[in-house]
Parts: sequence; C-alpha cells; structure tokens
Amino acid sequence: MIKRLHSLDAMRAILMLIGVYFHLAHSYSLFPNPWSQNPETVSIVFDYFREISHYFRMHGFFLIAGFFGALLFERKGGREMILNRFKRIFLPLMVFIWPIYVMNRYSEEFAKHQNEGLGIIQSLEGSLTIFNSLGEFFPWVTI
Repeated sequence: MIKRLHSLDAMRAILMLIGVYFHLAHSYSLFPNPWSQNPETVSIVFDYFREISHYFRMHGFFLIAGFFGALLFERKGGREMILNRFKRIFLPLMVFIWPIYVMNRYSEEFAKHQNEGLGIIQSLEGSLTIFNSLGEFFPWVTI
C-alpha cells in the first residue's frame, strides 16, 4: 500500500491559502494596480504581506508540485502520468475557462461602475455591456 505524504499535502494547502490572501491583498495595496480599490481602505501592511509572501509562496508551490509530478511519474509511468494530467488539468481548464472569463470580465465591469459611484442596480445593468465584446476572447481575434 502506498502511503500518502500528509505533511506535503498540508504544506501545499498552506501555500494555497497564503495565495488566496496574497490576491486579496491586491485590492488593499497602496501601489496602483488594475484591481478595484477604495482609497480609504488601503494599507502598507498589505503591501508588505504581498512582497514577503511572494518571495517563497510560488517557489514552494512549484517545488511541491514538481515533487508530486515526479512521484506520479515514478509510480505510474509516463503514459499514465500524461493521462492523469490531461484528465485532472486540461479537461477542467477547457470546460471552465470560458465561464471563468465571463465572470471575471463581469465583475471587473461591476467594480468599475461601483467605483464611479453608480448604484447596485445601475452597476449590474451597466456590466452587461461585456457581452458586446466577448468575441475578443477567441484566438482568431487576438492574433
């Protein structure tokens, strides 16, 4: 029976949670960025958190992912590893990339309208304009 490496699973989960807070900190950063910001809620503490966590977070995550990838290759072989990655990464990506893109664009537009001082109903309605330009996502338009 193959034992599970619970310590590495825990480390991967911790790094993912740090990643969630890293991305949340963008909205409260002093530095200008494309994320929606309220000038009254920014703090340098979030900038320090972003900078410090960015030194190790992704490097550690990629190190652990590489270890698990090598472990999968050793235990199951190259063909089985490729099939596993195809089923667990590529297929969900192809299924969910479009809905995620639409939700992301809609929330960007909604935040932009909210920052302009519009009410919730006006922001919801105004954000529907993204459906006029969703065709720009397709590769033949971006080339």
